[in-house]
Amino acid sequence: MFRNGLKTVMAVVLVALIGIMVMQGCKKKEHPEHPETGSGEITKDQLADAVEKYVADKAAESEGIFAVVDPKTGETLELVLDKVHRARLSKVAEDKYFACADFTAKDGKVYDLDVFMEGDDKDSLEFSEFSVHKEAGAERYTWYEEDGVWKKKDVTDSN
Repeated sequence: MFRNGLKTVMAVVLVALIGIMVMQGCKKKEHPEHPETGSGEITKDQLADAVEKYVADKAAESEGIFAVVDPKTGETLELVLDKVHRARLSKVAEDKYFACADFTAKDGKVYDLDVFMEGDDKDSLEFSEFSVHKEAGAERYTWYEEDGVWKKKDVTDSN
């Protein structure tokens, strides 16, 4: 009787593990994820600190507002930084990284920007570009990996 109970428990555990593995494999990639450090030993916190400093410096020039032009609409967005997501260090090319950051506009709309920084170590990180990943929760693009390189894909693309 003990053997049958043990077999049942093992079967349940196996089914649960297979289910977890399948769900992990099916999970949509919102952002590429990479190890704690990149080639220049840049950590997640160093990248986030560089993004925060860049945004703070730009906002100081404009009475506390981080003003950027939305490439899709041509509209100037007047934003305030809410937070930089420190959970990931996303490397998209040699010495090129990005961090996801949440901003709020004057009208209360929330924007998720991917802020790209370039540099081979924490002291050389400089802003290179930004992308509006989400506007009011609506995703504009997602990420996919091709030959070891992370690329953006418009959410309307069928690839």
